[in-house]
Amino acid sequence: MVSHFQDDEFAQLPRNAAELGLTLDAPPVVQRVGTDIREGVHVSSLLWATEPPRIVFLHDSGQDAHTWDALNLALGLPALAVDLPGHGHSTPLDHPDHSPWNAADAVAHAVRRWAPEAEAVVGASLGGLTTIRLAAIVPELVRRAIVLDVTPSAVLDDGQDLSALWDDLAGIGVPLTLIRGGASDFVSDSDADEVRRRNPAARILAVPHAGHTVHNDAPRELAEIIGSSLETV
Repeated sequence: MVSHFQDDEFAQLPRNAAELGLTLDAPPVVQRVGTDIREGVHVSSLLWATEPPRIVFLHDSGQDAHTWDALNLALGLPALAVDLPGHGHSTPLDHPDHSPWNAADAVAHAVRRWAPEAEAVVGASLGGLTTIRLAAIVPELVRRAIVLDVTPSAVLDDGQDLSALWDDLAGIGVPLTLIRGGASDFVSDSDADEVRRRNPAARILAVPHAGHTVHNDAPRELAEIIGSSLETV
């Protein structure tokens, strides 16, 4: 399913590009696409460019796929930015389950439909936890996992215990990168050490001066890191 929404959904993109110091030769090609999971349950996404997506983006709780607009403009690569269940244009939840387990189950359908050959899944906070879970349940769809400023030590608003995700993180067999915000204390040094202990091959980086929302605070710097990661085997 492909939907063409009113133009004003993307009206801020030229301004976003200007704020980043980017000159657009032409307006970016972005369209809203959808995946029907089952009757009454729909996951909406933004598809950037017309080529198959190289990257999948999963946002934090309370945000939507547009949170990645600046990063996508800076990156300039085909991408799929997903509205997690209960967010954006995806179907509202009839239960208060915003857990990474529920999100990963739904996101898997959208990734399989629109980005089955994506080279990386990038997730911020709740989206990062969802990325960890996604790599566990559909490893064939996650060729690189890039997690922004979160670990399974985090506490959701509903107090849900996330400790089971440590086992999922330990089992990730593809390149795993944790990117911390240099000005954020959301991930402690001990949390970062636990990531290394559970998955010794993991890379742990920090973006100086960025807070918890690394993609909003430092989109150009993060774009460079992600672009470089796609060039590594």
